[in-house]
Amino acid sequence: MMRNEHWTLRYVFAEVIGQRSMNPDHSDLMVNQLVTNHLVGTLVKYGPSGRYEPYLAEHWKTSDDERVWRFTLRRGLVCEDNSPITAPDFVSGFLQQLKHYGEKSTPLEFAKLKGWDRFRAGDQNAIGVTATDLCTIEFVFNKPPVKLLEYIRMVYFGYYPVSNFEQGKWKDHRSIVSSGAFRLAPWDGLSDLHLLRRESWFSFGPGSPSEVVISNKTDHALSEVQPSRTIINKKLSGLEVLPAGFTPVFGTPTILNALVLSPYRKGLFDKLQNRKLFYNRFSALRDQTPFLSSNSKVAKSFYPSQQASPTKPETTSQNTPDSLVITQFVNIPKVPLQVVLSTTLLEEEKAYIQGLIENIFKGTEAQIEFHLEDRKDPNWSLQIHENKKYDIRVARVDIGGQLNSAVIRMMFCTTLGISFPDPMGTICKITDEFEAEPAKMNRAEYVDRFNQTLSDDSVVLPVFHSGLSWIYSNDIDLANVNPSAIYPRFDLIHLK
Repeated sequence: MMRNEHWTLRYVFAEVIGQRSMNPDHSDLMVNQLVTNHLVGTLVKYGPSGRYEPYLAEHWKTSDDERVWRFTLRRGLVCEDNSPITAPDFVSGFLQQLKHYGEKSTPLEFAKLKGWDRFRAGDQNAIGVTATDLCTIEFVFNKPPVKLLEYIRMVYFGYYPVSNFEQGKWKDHRSIVSSGAFRLAPWDGLSDLHLLRRESWFSFGPGSPSEVVISNKTDHALSEVQPSRTIINKKLSGLEVLPAGFTPVFGTPTILNALVLSPYRKGLFDKLQNRKLFYNRFSALRDQTPFLSSNSKVAKSFYPSQQASPTKPETTSQNTPDSLVITQFVNIPKVPLQVVLSTTLLEEEKAYIQGLIENIFKGTEAQIEFHLEDRKDPNWSLQIHENKKYDIRVARVDIGGQLNSAVIRMMFCTTLGISFPDPMGTICKITDEFEAEPAKMNRAEYVDRFNQTLSDDSVVLPVFHSGLSWIYSNDIDLANVNPSAIYPRFDLIHLK
C-alpha cells in the first residue's frame, strides 16, 4: 500500500465512554487516554513489543547510580502549529504540568527530584529538571526513581504547545494543538472524533491509516459494523459468537475489578469493624461462588501472580484488636447504602457482584441501592477521587502483572488514577520504606506487608482479574498489535 493513499481506520467503543475531552486533567478516562496518546508527544511510548521505545526522545541514558537521566530529543520536530519542539520549551511545559499536579497530589517519582520542596514552595529554578541545550533534557534526582519511564510516557507529562492554554488554563476541551503523530479535526464535543495523520511525522509505518474515526456504539448497533479496517474495543467473556470477518484479541490479565468500601463516607464503612466483617463475608462467598467466563477469573488476591496461595478470610488477624471482632454489622444507617457498579462490567459480572453484596446483607436491616456510574457527569472523576459519594464502588484498573511499588504508589498515594483509599496511610508508608531502603525490606516482605495491610484496612476487595479485549477486522495485520497495552498505536498499525 502506498503512503499517499487515504485509508480510514475505525475504532469503536462498545461501552459507555464518559465525557470526552482533550484537557490533560481528564485523561484518566480510557477514551481520552486513547485519543491524547496520539495527539500528545511524550519522551517515550510503548511499542508493539510492549517495551518502552523512544518517541520525542531519540535516545536516553542514565548515570551509574541512576540519579541523573538525560533525554536527547529528535531534531526538527514541530507541533501542528509549526512551533518547534525544543528542550527548553519541553522543560517549561513539563514544570507547568508538574506544578499543577503537585497542587493536587504528590506527583509520584517526581517528588524525588532535586529541589522538589523548594519548587513546590514557589522557586521555579530550584527543581532538577533543566535543558542543557536545545535538544537535551536532564532530570536530577536525590534518590533513584522507580519506573520513571512509566511516568514519562504518560500524556500528563507530555509536550503541550503554549497555544493550548489561556492564562495558564486549558483553552477548550474540544480542541488541542498536537505535538504527536495525528491532529484532531474540528470537533463539536459530541460527535465522532476524527484523527488526521500529520504527514511529516516520523513514526508512521507502512500501511498506517491516514485517518482514524473514533466512535461509541451500543451492542445492538455493533451488528451494523462492517468487517473492514475496524477495531472494536469491547469487553469479551470469551464465550460470544463473533461476526464473520473479525478476530478477537485478548490482553494479558492485568485488569483488576475490585470493591472499594469507603472509609471517608459517614455511614457503615467509616467503622473498621464493619469493613472487616464485610471483608471476611465477601471473601468467603466469593471463593465459594463459581463464575463462568474464559476472560474474567475470580480474584482471590490483589495480583494474579499471587493466586496460587490466596490469603484466606479470617475472623481475626494478629493485628486485629478484640474490640473489632464482631459477628453483626453495627449502627446500620437508616438510609440505603449507595453502591455504584462500573459500566465496563459485563452483565453476568454485575449480577455476580450484586448477588454477593445482597447475600452479605441478607437478614440485616440494611437497604441497598445499586447505581451505574455516570461517566458523562462532569463531576464523576472528582467523586471517584474523594471516595465520599458511595458506600461501595466497583473500581477497574490496570495493575500490571506483578506487584510494583511505583504502581502501588500511583493507586493508593495519589489522585492521578483510581484513588484507592489508604485510611491509615500504611500502604504509602511501607512503600516509602521499601523504596528508600530496599536492603532493609526485601521484596517478599514488602509483598507480605502490602497484603496484610489490605486485610487489616478491609477497604479494597479483589473480585475479578481479566484482560482487555478487542475485535479486529481481518484486514488489519496483528503483527504490530501489543495485547499488553491498554490501547493500540494507530501510527504503527498496518492495514492490509
